[in-house]
Amino acid sequence: MKKLLSLLISVLMLSAMHAQSAKSVVLSDSDVKNWAKNCVSIQKEFEKLGIDTNDPFTVSASEKQNAETILQKNGISNPNSIGKYSVILQCAAVLKAESEIDEQSKAMMKMLNVDPLGELKKNINSKDYAVVASNSKSVLHAIDELDKLDSSSSNSKTAYDSADEDYSDLSKIMSDLGGGYSDYESKEERAKKEVLKNYDTKKKFKVVKSSDGEEWIIIQPSEITFKNSQEAEIYAENYTGVQGNWSFCSACGYLGGTSNKNSKPFYTWVSGGVGCYLTFPIDFDSCAPDKIIEDVDVTPEIARKAVLQMYKLNEE
Repeated sequence: MKKLLSLLISVLMLSAMHAQSAKSVVLSDSDVKNWAKNCVSIQKEFEKLGIDTNDPFTVSASEKQNAETILQKNGISNPNSIGKYSVILQCAAVLKAESEIDEQSKAMMKMLNVDPLGELKKNINSKDYAVVASNSKSVLHAIDELDKLDSSSSNSKTAYDSADEDYSDLSKIMSDLGGGYSDYESKEERAKKEVLKNYDTKKKFKVVKSSDGEEWIIIQPSEITFKNSQEAEIYAENYTGVQGNWSFCSACGYLGGTSNKNSKPFYTWVSGGVGCYLTFPIDFDSCAPDKIIEDVDVTPEIARKAVLQMYKLNEE
């Protein structure tokens, strides 16, 4: 947990430096819920494009459009999707820090009328913080998922940047992950090998261009039926059939409002399951599905209805 906790603290420090007033970014409940569901996908896509996930306040002008597109595809609404993402990270950092304080310390600080995070909270609008705090369970779970992602992508030298961490600390990280680091890594590798073995990632598909310059590939279940969202995401990450840097779309995507004029349900693979859109036209500000069918509840019948949407950003 130390690596992620260090990242969260750095986010808080950056928020203090950049914040001039605690002006609300008008976070919605769906913004926070979609971040919690899709934070791993967002981080992977940011890293793939070289966007610094450690400092969301310093996105360059050339990166801004790509960053906003990624966030909006993952359900963080316009306007100011980057600002909303930054505030969610700040609030998540406070919630995580609060969760790390033991009950005895909390009681003592309450008795002394001390709020250890009070100064940092001043840089967050209370309304925005209330929205994130109301989703604290899913937000803290999302932080754990990001922690696992960071741990799995660390090099074999150490799980931390500090060279003086001892083996017992590393063992604790492994224990938190439910097994050894190599075991966790091998599960990901095995899943990737299975997908590459079972599905043709070099297959040619029709490319559809949207008005804003993005390019899309929509894989119908009649062409490839995936068993779960992990398979769909791994396929997207490793697709080479059409030239370009293709990404997994984990929100409404290109087909959302165009192919369902008769209001039939639209099913698409998203992080953790299948997004089901029942109400049309879709609200493209939030891009939130009417419901998410988690992988454990995805039946073969549902899988045969779910499309995989991949997009390529306009990098010009």
